[in-house]
Amino acid sequence: MWSPGKLTLEVCLDREQYFHGDVIRVTVFINNKSRKTVRSIKVSIIQHTEVTLVSGHYSKTVASVESREACPVTPGSSLTRVLSLVPSSASNKDRRGIALDGMLKETDSNLACSTLNTTSDSIGILISYVVRARLILGTIGGDLTCDVPFTLNNIEPGCERQDSVSDDAFQQNKQILKQKEDLISTQRKLRRQITREMSADLVIEDFARRRQMSAEKSSSSIEVQGSQDDGKEVSQDKCPTL
Repeated sequence: MWSPGKLTLEVCLDREQYFHGDVIRVTVFINNKSRKTVRSIKVSIIQHTEVTLVSGHYSKTVASVESREACPVTPGSSLTRVLSLVPSSASNKDRRGIALDGMLKETDSNLACSTLNTTSDSIGILISYVVRARLILGTIGGDLTCDVPFTLNNIEPGCERQDSVSDDAFQQNKQILKQKEDLISTQRKLRRQITREMSADLVIEDFARRRQMSAEKSSSSIEVQGSQDDGKEVSQDKCPTL
């Protein structure tokens, strides 16, 4: 930049390889130590097509998004944003110069996959993709861009089977956990029921024992009173009559 200080732009992706239909999340970090002001942020996915036979090179934007949220980024401030994009052939049907896998009339056609293991001697059509983050600084300030390459491919059949197997295993584990939870809840209910029954039996037994003790006490008091009455009668018989 032509002003004192530095304007730092960092762009990160959550992974290097994506499949058709995946959401590409782009993390943009801005640290503005210059005198410039960032007006907005624009993130695009660029498809590079190189035809080696005719030495032709074409670049087309297949997805883009622009954000003015939390802008402007004034001097001395910083900003971190996460923007999401989904590159697809459906959103580029009316555009020319886009490389596709299949016929244009086919509804299930995707964007051309990235060419892997490219060398200087490769012949044919080479496809590559980059994520381009662009800071718009205004008409006088200019722009600041940063490119991050990634690969876009089809999902292999083995990966699909592995995903389905993992989903089945997840469902099985979920069912096993649910069965364990049901078993634990059943055991808890049984324990509570047994505790209630035992407490009721203890209460009844205690009540019966107290009733028996009270009956024994009442009978013993009656016996003591009867013995006292007998003693009084005997004493009365022993008294001499005049």
